[in-house]
Amino acid sequence: MDRATKNTPTQLSKKAKSKNGISKTTTKNDVSQVPTNAKGGIQISEQEIEEAFRFFDGDGSGKLTIDDLTSRLSLLSENITAKEVQVMLNGKEGLTLTDVKDIMKENEMKTVDPWVEVFEALDPDGNGYVDTECVRQKFLDLGFGMKDEEIDILVSCADCDKDGKISLDDFRKMLT
Repeated sequence: MDRATKNTPTQLSKKAKSKNGISKTTTKNDVSQVPTNAKGGIQISEQEIEEAFRFFDGDGSGKLTIDDLTSRLSLLSENITAKEVQVMLNGKEGLTLTDVKDIMKENEMKTVDPWVEVFEALDPDGNGYVDTECVRQKFLDLGFGMKDEEIDILVSCADCDKDGKISLDDFRKMLT
């Protein structure tokens, strides 16, 4: 399977150990391990598209409207503008699941690692990790009140290296 080419990525301030034990710098936008589609863009499975669609379709109408997108994207980026959302809708009043699948299946995004993009939304301060308090706040922002014990379990399950917080590497392992 083809892999996206490695561009000059921004460096995270973190060192990671490779399989042979030698330290190496983890790169923020290293997409060399991300599967690609026929156009060389990032490969996104139908299941991933459907899950994302359900997340953005806040009212369950089966159509992503400007209100749906603005509401959900504001949870991931405080700087999203109505104009940017309108561009995403490509002149339509809303996007169906079929529309989104058509757009994402043939995307040509080559320098974006979707896991990094989501992780950065969870780590807006750029600490390089997500801790229990951050997870709690994101769930509250999404409208889910969770008990401390439930949050602790989530972080514990995602914390592959058992350092008490979720790093980008932990996050990537949890989702793949």
